[in-house]
Amino acid sequence: MGQDFWYRWSGERYVLARIDPFRVAFWSNEHAGALPPDLPAELRAKAGDPVSIVDPPWVFAYGTMMYPPERRAAAVWFFLLNCCAILVLALMFFRMTAGLDGHHRAFCTAIPFANLGFSQTLGNGNYGILAVAAAATCFASLVAERPIRAGLAFALAQVKMTISAPLVILLITRRKLMTGLLGTAVLGLATLWTSYMTGISVAGLFSRMLEGANRFSVGGRSLYKVLMIFGIPKKEALISCALGIFLLCLGVAWRWAKDYVSQMAVFAVCSQIFTYHNVLDQVVLSLLIFAAARTWIEKSCASGPGYLLAVLVASALVPSEVSDTVPGGAVLQLLWVCSLGVILAYRTAGAATAIPSLASRAA
Repeated sequence: MGQDFWYRWSGERYVLARIDPFRVAFWSNEHAGALPPDLPAELRAKAGDPVSIVDPPWVFAYGTMMYPPERRAAAVWFFLLNCCAILVLALMFFRMTAGLDGHHRAFCTAIPFANLGFSQTLGNGNYGILAVAAAATCFASLVAERPIRAGLAFALAQVKMTISAPLVILLITRRKLMTGLLGTAVLGLATLWTSYMTGISVAGLFSRMLEGANRFSVGGRSLYKVLMIFGIPKKEALISCALGIFLLCLGVAWRWAKDYVSQMAVFAVCSQIFTYHNVLDQVVLSLLIFAAARTWIEKSCASGPGYLLAVLVASALVPSEVSDTVPGGAVLQLLWVCSLGVILAYRTAGAATAIPSLASRAA
């Protein structure tokens, strides 16, 4: 299991010991990897250096279910959780292809996994697979008119906000108030637990989260860096970029509010560009690829949508040596935005032929 896993496992040990993990990570960052001298010696030896703490406060509550205290058992358990998440994601894709024949259902379920992000995320121990599986469950649950399940899935998806925060767009455009309130309540309770364990106010936890992002975010293909060129501080650039792209995508998603496939594509592209990312987070492209595959099939496997699907799959297989550079990342982001435009254009032209299982429930 890779570095992200061990950083978060370490941070969870400090939270359970009722110690502020951000303070430990910030001290280490400022003192060349040294830990605060006032830490208990046994905890210092066991937990080590959390290095990079940037997670929202509710993630530490989720961590009680993800990080057993014994290191080897924790790695095995986290791997199994991710394997289960992959199965859940495949099941959600399969369910959202009801109405297609067997071969097309199998294709739409399998093709989104042609994505280097899965192996990179699994190897590094990141939350991407868990977040995308929960996001897909949220989509599928809303299609099936299961608001409670959708709300819980929304809350679980926020284990990685840099992927799943744009799910708010779906809830707003679909006017799913109760689903949003349920998800917010879960996140609120988890945040209060972390506040109680660490003795830090809720406002203080979010302030530390933003400071962590300011210190440690290193996304190779990140639009906020453009704002920094004009002298905007990193923290403000991150917030401005996220809000601006979120509002733009909200407007786009509203135009296709009755088509979950279009909204899935909007969500995936918004997720990829609204904040800092690298190849680990490409797992969310599985939703964009799924939307492209569905569109191709709805268009009777025409060559145009087929070429688009092939290009998207190829983009998800670009190695990190290229995708995590600024030029390579910029080209990929432009490609995904243009691909979204093409998908939406195809789906507008073929709105009357949408698959009944989705169109009827979205109406």
